[in-house]
Amino acid sequence: MLEKLTIKSRNNFNRPGDLCESLIFYQNTNLILDPGSLPEALAYCGYDNLNELLRSGELTLNFSNQAFGAGNVEGNKFIISTFTSDAQRKTLSIQKSVESIYGRNIKSQNISKHLNRAIGHHHYSDKYQNLSKRELSNEDNLLSAITILTKGELNRDNVKLTIEEAERGLYNIESNIDNEIIRDSAHLISTGVAQIYDAEMNNSSLIGNYKVSNYAENKINKIIQRRKADEDQIKAFHQFVLPEYYDLQGTISSGSKEFNEFMELWREAIKFKSWLKDEEPTVELLTAYIRKISEKTWLDKLPSKNVRWLLFAGIGTLLGGEIGGAAGTAASLGVDYLDDLILNRLLNNWKPDQYIQGDYKDFLNLRIGE
Repeated sequence: MLEKLTIKSRNNFNRPGDLCESLIFYQNTNLILDPGSLPEALAYCGYDNLNELLRSGELTLNFSNQAFGAGNVEGNKFIISTFTSDAQRKTLSIQKSVESIYGRNIKSQNISKHLNRAIGHHHYSDKYQNLSKRELSNEDNLLSAITILTKGELNRDNVKLTIEEAERGLYNIESNIDNEIIRDSAHLISTGVAQIYDAEMNNSSLIGNYKVSNYAENKINKIIQRRKADEDQIKAFHQFVLPEYYDLQGTISSGSKEFNEFMELWREAIKFKSWLKDEEPTVELLTAYIRKISEKTWLDKLPSKNVRWLLFAGIGTLLGGEIGGAAGTAASLGVDYLDDLILNRLLNNWKPDQYIQGDYKDFLNLRIGE
């Protein structure tokens, strides 16, 4: 069975279907909320439902008042930054969210106290922030992001880049393409590295649209490739497709089914999930599981779709006898680069599997190097 997925909702909670599908497929879902998405998630799911999910151990909630972003400061100067909202800390955000739904009373005070204990704090360390800001200094990173963003129209064959650090964290980027594309590509880098960090910090898989998934896959492939003694092209991920699955994500996100109705489905699912905990995910296993939970629920009434993952092959499989050497390389560098921080986590058994959302044609067409 799939183990753990991290989902981050920024600014709003407009894709509740992602949470619902994760709660069906994964043993644990780590949901990261911010000051914008917390009140919406609480209003949509309801406190009693969230409490039931938290008590089951299948849902973990974390709160973050930080976010990565990128911008074009002036001229050809670009930056990746971390934003922290000190005025929207966890305790105050929870209190405001609860009172907006339940009013100011004893019940809301008790709910706030419980959620303050139950919701963890997701924090980007200063070291990680500094490493992430340097991602923009790497030409390969920016070229990858440009290729993905423009769906291959712009690539290393027709893009010229010169990157120089103007001052700490601020980069002067000369190019033959529009600054808007560079700015948006820098934003993709910031989003991609944040997604990787969110997942590796929680030792989980990550979820993303085709842009983020392509960027993360390409980055991890390159990290491992640089540690290989031979020149063979790395394929660190393999595709895993569950065909003809019901479109739970789209049904929930469209509002066709409410969260209370989903909870009935989830209660049926947990009767079987514990049996599958230690089983390797296969098409046959997941198909049988879905068929079983749909027998007494509305799931089989939904339209169908394919569900796709990129599953990580495993660092031992990819590097074999070179693991010790790779670990030594990362350690000797003192983790001065984000790539080495990620490599160390891979060497400590993190598996960055990816749960793909959105247009799969774009994802398939833009897998860099294929």
